Amino acid sequence: MKVIALARITNPEVAKILVTTSFETLDPTARQQGLMSGANSVMLNVTPYKYKKSYTIYPRRAHIHEDLQKQISETLELLMNLGRAPTEFGD
Repeated sequence: MKVIALARITNPEVAKILVTTSFETLDPTARQQGLMSGANSVMLNVTPYKYKKSYTIYPRRAHIHEDLQKQISETLELLMNLGRAPTEFGD
């Protein structure tokens, strides 16, 4: 979180700082902590469910059993609770 905050401070205008699912695998509150520390992007696990078991990068990956719509809903709710709004959904 300190590195995220430092990245935001050193380059506030253009830094695109991502909270990845690996952070969330280590700590379920990492998405919120990262956004509060200066991150401005989050990663969702968009691998189609039928392929998720074949695409295991590391054990106990966050959101492996959640569908994309649930992740989107939870992310939007988190942003609203933090007083923020989504500005883009990626390409």
